[in-house]
Amino acid sequence: MSLLSSVRRRRTAAVAGLSAAALVALSACSSSASAPSIDGGGASGHLSAYNKIITAGPVASDSEINANPWAKKIKQQGYLRVGGTDSGPLFSLRDLNSGELTGFDAGLSQMLAHYITGKTDVKALTKLTITSVDTRETMLQNNTVDAVFATYSITPERAQKVDFAGPYYEAGQDIMVAKGNPEKIEGPDDLAGKTVCSVEGSTPAQNIRDNYPQATLTLFDVYSKCADALTNGQVDAVTTDNVILSGYVSEAEFDRTARSFENPDWAGITVHSYRVRWGEAPKDPRYAELDELVLGAKAISVPTLMIQGGADSVTLPDTTEGKDQYFTGGYRRVVLDGIGHFPTREAAGEVNRLVVEFLAQA
Repeated sequence: MSLLSSVRRRRTAAVAGLSAAALVALSACSSSASAPSIDGGGASGHLSAYNKIITAGPVASDSEINANPWAKKIKQQGYLRVGGTDSGPLFSLRDLNSGELTGFDAGLSQMLAHYITGKTDVKALTKLTITSVDTRETMLQNNTVDAVFATYSITPERAQKVDFAGPYYEAGQDIMVAKGNPEKIEGPDDLAGKTVCSVEGSTPAQNIRDNYPQATLTLFDVYSKCADALTNGQVDAVTTDNVILSGYVSEAEFDRTARSFENPDWAGITVHSYRVRWGEAPKDPRYAELDELVLGAKAISVPTLMIQGGADSVTLPDTTEGKDQYFTGGYRRVVLDGIGHFPTREAAGEVNRLVVEFLAQA
């Protein structure tokens, strides 16, 4: 199979719950000698390295747990009941030999469980219940699971039923076609008259219905069935988040598109960078001089425009209030209602207008 970057629509991965805890996104930024070491050694080495990353995370204090009824309940039961999948490549996949869950979503749920319970047996940190697009909100509402970790688009309709933490990952909707692209599908407009597979109830499926009605939708309950249908020639294309599709691309082809992941300390560096940012790990001493220069600056002397989303759950808007004294060359702060952590993506037109207006006056 090959992957075509075509349909581009903002999608997010999120953790949802009736009272969800805040999470931090993972993104490789810098290296450090104090990051967890990653050893090799095939599948067993991979799991050993993975488990080191999970248990290297911080553990909440008793006062923090007791202040949150949801977290207190999790600690008392000793594990986190997670809704999700065990067949999602890259995000949550069960190892056939060990039975352990690994992946981006699986790791975040395990890190949260470790943070709350303080336990270090990664396999026992969470108990998984398989959920689908149709059952996620119901399982949260009837207390079958404590949280859902999934490639779960945050929509106004869903936000009325459950609380979201995040987004911690943003992705675009893409199209996957058979190797060699026999149907010559170069973009969403080429889907007219073609059979396209997605998951019932998903945002990508609805996008096809609304915007590309000439395509014929075939719907399953999981994307792995779509991938099988494409392999067997039953459908012409599969559409969903690009990161989900990447997990179904053939081994040889995926190797050519993700070689940066071969770096053996990539995951350790990624986690460590955020631990440093939030004061949970020491900084790299090699950059102490640069750090002192940054911290030593008392004010910014050039005209400054600061644009922030009013719904930013990563950098809270109230933490940027009252900073005018640090900008001696003029300062304007604009908070955009209903916009999250990425104003340039979420409100590009308004951001462009504000920047042009600001530059014209500067």
